[in-house]
Amino acid sequence: MEATAVSMVVAEKGQNFAEITVMLDNGQLTSVRGPGRRNKQEALKDCLEMRKVAVRCTDDPKLLQVKKLKKQLEDTTWTVKDIGGRQLDGAEGPPPGFKAPSWMPSPAQGPPVGYVSPGKFRPTVKPAAKEEEGVYSFKTRKLI
Repeated sequence: MEATAVSMVVAEKGQNFAEITVMLDNGQLTSVRGPGRRNKQEALKDCLEMRKVAVRCTDDPKLLQVKKLKKQLEDTTWTVKDIGGRQLDGAEGPPPGFKAPSWMPSPAQGPPVGYVSPGKFRPTVKPAAKEEEGVYSFKTRKLI
């Protein structure tokens, strides 16, 4: 059975964020990013908590319960007891017992070689044209 919610930790600007991507019942993909954390273990704990709620509310296109939990997590400070041991195993990816969904890219596989994301135009690089003898000498940068 494919998972309806997938979690991952995103590191950005010195902080770690839990990001939950959910396939809604209507076929749309939506994602919610958790609060910024100092280390990855705290963000992984956020992943677990947010994914539990996200799996239950795939019928809500606004994911209000997940956003409400996000507000609660902003005020939560995880202790060593909460994030220690093997509790964080399986925090990233689909929930245990589910296979990775077909819409989720595999972590080992990046974009294809030569792929340019939509909306970013990168012109092809042309070789520099050979310049004719001009008024300037390139060695001395003085007028001839």
